[in-house]
Parts: sequence; C-alpha cells; structure tokens
Amino acid sequence: MIVLAFDGSCAVGTVALTNGDRPLYEACTRGACTHSETMLPLAEQVLSQAGLGIGHVDLFACAVGPGSFTGVRIAVSLVKGLALAAGKPCVGVSSLAARAYALRDLPGVVCPVIDARRGNVYNALFEGGKRLCADRLISLEALRADLAGKRVYPVGDAYTAISALLPDAHTPEPLRRPNGYAVAYAALARRQQGGDFSAQALRPEYLRPSQAERERKEREHE
Repeated sequence: MIVLAFDGSCAVGTVALTNGDRPLYEACTRGACTHSETMLPLAEQVLSQAGLGIGHVDLFACAVGPGSFTGVRIAVSLVKGLALAAGKPCVGVSSLAARAYALRDLPGVVCPVIDARRGNVYNALFEGGKRLCADRLISLEALRADLAGKRVYPVGDAYTAISALLPDAHTPEPLRRPNGYAVAYAALARRQQGGDFSAQALRPEYLRPSQAERERKEREHE
C-alpha cells in the first residue's frame, strides 16, 4: 500500500512516501517559505523520486494537530482535496502520537512537546508504544512536575525547553528530527482500528482556539 503523508504542525514541514511499513522517500521544508508554498511541491518531489504519480497513492495521511494552526490547516486541507479528487481514503493522526511513534521502542516515557507559547506546550505521554494520557495543553512547570523521577525522552520543537527543565531528559539527536514516515506508520496503525476515513470526515484537532479567535473574544469583552 502506497501512503503519502504530510505534517505541517511545526515550523519544519515534512512529506513522506512509504510502501506499507517500508520507507521510500521523505522531503522537508527549508528556509522561511510557508507550508502553503512548499507542501504540494514536496509531495510531487517524493512521488517523482519513486517514479510514481498521485494516482498510485492508496492512502493519504496527515498530522491533524495539535500544533501550528496555519500549518495544520494547510496540511489537512491539502490531504482532503487530494483524497477527494482521487477517491481514496485519508487518515488523520495526532501530531504528538506521530512524534512518539518513532521512539516507541525506547525504555522510558516518550514525551512529545510542541511549543504552544506563553510557557505552554502541547503534549502527551507514551510508554512502550502505549498512550498514557490524552493530547493536552499544559504549562512547562506542570509538565516538569508530572515527569519528576521518570526516565524521559523528549521530542518536538520544544525539546530545548524540556531539556532545560529536566537536565537528565535526553533523546539521541537523529530521533529528534521531524519524521514524516512516522505519520504514515501511525496512520496505517490507526486505519486498522476502523472508522470513517473519508475526506469529509478529516478534521483538524487544535485543542484551543486560534490566536485570532482569542483576540476577537478579548475585544468583544472590552
């Protein structure tokens, strides 16, 4: 099964192509270009490297959040459009679960963290490939208390912040990099659980209102 997977939830966007659980090609965004300018060309790039076209894709996948509101929205919209046009299924996976998937064999608590600003992160905890808590918005201080005394492997764009709070928390550098393949593998595992994988059912998972929505509500209450 050919899977084309997208992740726009962080500053570095990734697109990956797999044949089942076998990695084929992966490409990442570079520089200051927005995901709206780069994600589709990256998809065309990895398909071209594999000698395939969009019609060869059996399953589209993407990280649906939490993370960058704009990046998540772009990736979800792109996958919805591609899946609808191709008449193929699409699977959305938690961006946190995807980051944890690549570290599932490490002997300890895997702690994906995505910067949510104002001293907060998007986070979930996993151990042995199993989820320990739901995706959540949590302060760095509360997360430090939650992880006290545990062997922790952080991953995500808030890695430095967690490492500063927990000096013993460390993940080998190669495992910290954005991993588009993990989105594809997590999507395959999610599909085995069953559900509605139509383009119409794919939705972002933000965990909180966007900054624009929060500012609008603040103005309304002034």
